[in-house]
Amino acid sequence: MKAKYFNTALMLAVLIGIISPIDASNKRSYMRQRQYPQAECCPTPCPCPCSSIGIGPGYGKQDCEMPMGYSAPARINPICGWDFFVSGSFIYWHVNQEGMDVAYTQSPSSPFSVRTITQESKYKPGFKVAIGTSLGHDNWMGTAEYTRLHMTTTTSTNPPPGGQLQNAGKWGFPGNGNSSSVVSSKWGCNLDILDFELERAYYSGRMLTFRPFMGPRLGWLKQRLTMKANDLDDDPDILLTSKNKSTSWFMGPRAGVDLRWILGWGIRLTGSTGASLLYQRQTVKSKYSDLTDPDATFKSLKDAFFRHIRPNAEMGMGLGWGTYVMNNTWHFDILAAYEFHYWWKQNVMPTANLRNPFFNRAAVSDQVLPGDLAYHGLTLTLRLDF
Repeated sequence: MKAKYFNTALMLAVLIGIISPIDASNKRSYMRQRQYPQAECCPTPCPCPCSSIGIGPGYGKQDCEMPMGYSAPARINPICGWDFFVSGSFIYWHVNQEGMDVAYTQSPSSPFSVRTITQESKYKPGFKVAIGTSLGHDNWMGTAEYTRLHMTTTTSTNPPPGGQLQNAGKWGFPGNGNSSSVVSSKWGCNLDILDFELERAYYSGRMLTFRPFMGPRLGWLKQRLTMKANDLDDDPDILLTSKNKSTSWFMGPRAGVDLRWILGWGIRLTGSTGASLLYQRQTVKSKYSDLTDPDATFKSLKDAFFRHIRPNAEMGMGLGWGTYVMNNTWHFDILAAYEFHYWWKQNVMPTANLRNPFFNRAAVSDQVLPGDLAYHGLTLTLRLDF
């Protein structure tokens, strides 16, 4: 009887010893398939390191641990190439800025209507140039891009028949907003930007790619506004002049993401968004006609310095087409996009005139608040990867 019980226990122990490794193997296979749906991505035995240091969710993954297509690199990669690209863009952007009112007109009869004359804003041409290369690490790329847009516009106005014309006193005229028979102005705005980007393009679906980027932005922004007007309340034959100028440089971090919806045949839709937070140093100067000899001399106001943290934002959408050429050793791409760029509190030129002894500060103090600067327009880009 004891021998029978002993044989039964021995057989159960043998069966448990055989089943347990199989069950454990099945459990490991099941867990591996849950984490890695494609079994071939993690073969058995797995060649990946078995160390627990730096391995696991939230840490770097080995190639054999990544399912095919999951964050797979999506950068353009010609065969036997040098891993470089160059691009050039023609930009045709509209430039507009708040607080650029130069005069006011009033109708001759009741009910009186007042119209604000603002500085003319137009679309102006500019360009971008960029160069980039592979960094040789996890398909990251480094890019440097320079943007240049210099523009000038002019505005001239006269009073309506029988009406009145008043110059905008915030620009430092000795007449300080008195009536005029003519007001003319010339505005120049020069923007130069240098962006450095660290980027990695990857697939987030069969026909969708993302390209996050980050890096420093630095540049210069120079503005000037020259106004001329006479003063009907003093001497209408003398043309008074006011010269206002602001110069600034900026630098700070920038980050964003580009999206590509692949439609087929090399055609794609693109969308991009980004933002910067910049340290900016602004210098403001102003000159105005001397009342004692307006045709010969100017009086200068002392420089005003401003140091601020200023944000700016950018967005764009476009349509592109690209293809590999010369047996896939080169890649050619063309993109047409419409972009929007918004810079907060850039019009600080009127603030220097608060130091003007002829200035009626109480009358126009609410008119010298910094205004925002906006760009929007078409960007045509050609790019060559090799």
